[in-house]
Amino acid sequence: MKSIVIRVDATVTTGAGHLIRCLAIAEQLEKFRFSVTLWGAIDLDISHHYRVIDYRIDDTLPISTELLIVDSYSEDSAQLNYYFSRVPTVVLDDENNRGIFKATAVVNPIDRNDYERINFQKCLLGFDYAILRQQFKHACRNEYSRRNRILLVMGGSDFGGLTLPICQHLSQFPTISCRLDVVIGPGCQDKEFILSFCERNGIKVYENVGNIETLMACAKSAITAGGGTVFELAYMGVPSYMIEIASNQRPAMTVLKQTGYFESGSKEDIDLLNNIVCWIEAVDKMESNIDGLCNIVDGNGAKRVAQCIYDYLMKKEG
Repeated sequence: MKSIVIRVDATVTTGAGHLIRCLAIAEQLEKFRFSVTLWGAIDLDISHHYRVIDYRIDDTLPISTELLIVDSYSEDSAQLNYYFSRVPTVVLDDENNRGIFKATAVVNPIDRNDYERINFQKCLLGFDYAILRQQFKHACRNEYSRRNRILLVMGGSDFGGLTLPICQHLSQFPTISCRLDVVIGPGCQDKEFILSFCERNGIKVYENVGNIETLMACAKSAITAGGGTVFELAYMGVPSYMIEIASNQRPAMTVLKQTGYFESGSKEDIDLLNNIVCWIEAVDKMESNIDGLCNIVDGNGAKRVAQCIYDYLMKKEG
């Protein structure tokens, strides 16, 4: 059985988004009978399914492997080049801001034209390589005209601390707050305050949701951090207000906004909360045809990445 190592972090600081997309790829790789090991600073307990090796700053590759997947911004271009000199390396990237590096393949859900493509054997770019959790492949989209919920999901750790102030502001608008579904993850620092506030104001809260696609299926609109969830919302046909929490989210947000189904803002925006309200009210008046939104992402990104890795290793072997 061939071994693949995935270098990824999932902490309160980094959030869980990188880990989530790596687990989606790992699930597809297992279908090709690869053995997958996760290597990184991972605060979430996933040891029941994958071997996890802790990452230390002085670590070189901890075990022998056929291929390394890197989805961590702790690794700069020098470190990526070091890995590539030792083993075939696939880099999951968002912003292309680490300088020039070489890799077997680079994966980015945005079709960027600023990569030095000569440095990669494969460039897996564009919405076809947006990586969704595999549960979404079996999700049902409710007819848009029948949806009336508003989903607020700021990621597993809500690194920007925005869930509570958004809830507080939206509670001033009864026609909005009565339709609000708030999702908080295991790393949410304001959890108790959010739960208490929402209980007092009749707002529904969901903790550590395993089937978030069912909430998305009922959502007419969503408010979300600008991470990987934006692609899942696109797949489910949910117009969304994206909030930039980290700079690496900006490229995807910029491209999605151009589709006309998304709006964007930053946690630094003075009028952020008022802008969210205005956007929700605008979406409530939107035409019910969202076919264009549903066609942006097809949900097969992880499968395509795993297939590319399999084809590469089989060709290398034979």
